[in-house]
Amino acid sequence: ETEEEKNSSITELGGLKSVRLFGGGYGHGIGMSQCGAAQMAQEGADYQEILLFYYQESGKIHEVGEESSSAG
Repeated sequence: ETEEEKNSSITELGGLKSVRLFGGGYGHGIGMSQCGAAQMAQEGADYQEILLFYYQESGKIHEVGEESSSAG
């Protein structure tokens, strides 16, 4: 087995014609939860409150078309 094969997450499936995958869990823990954001909206949070809750470290949130006061 080569180093590339060891690091690959893809396994050759031989003569199989189909594969069924099952997943589970609660995501990767990074970014916005669709269910959480929907619940916040139902409880009255606006889009800025929701974005700030999930992306507090991102700085100021701008509306599309709003000019930023800093370049880059």
